[in-house]
Amino acid sequence: MYSPRISEDLIPSLYRMAKAERVHMTELVDRLLVKAIASESLPGEAREVLPVRIPLPRNAAPAKSPEDSAAA
Repeated sequence: MYSPRISEDLIPSLYRMAKAERVHMTELVDRLLVKAIASESLPGEAREVLPVRIPLPRNAAPAKSPEDSAAA
């Protein structure tokens, strides 16, 4: 499984946010990522592998793939 590193300069803020909310940093980061992903317009390949727990915006149209842009 791929485990990306969090930028060192973000750690102090994340640590303090997690401490203030009384949650583990991993839980906080996971929640923040879910919110960010849910607000993005994702390409079809990314949408296909989304975990069920990430809600997609109701008006989210599938993002066009590079092939769609080239055909236009």
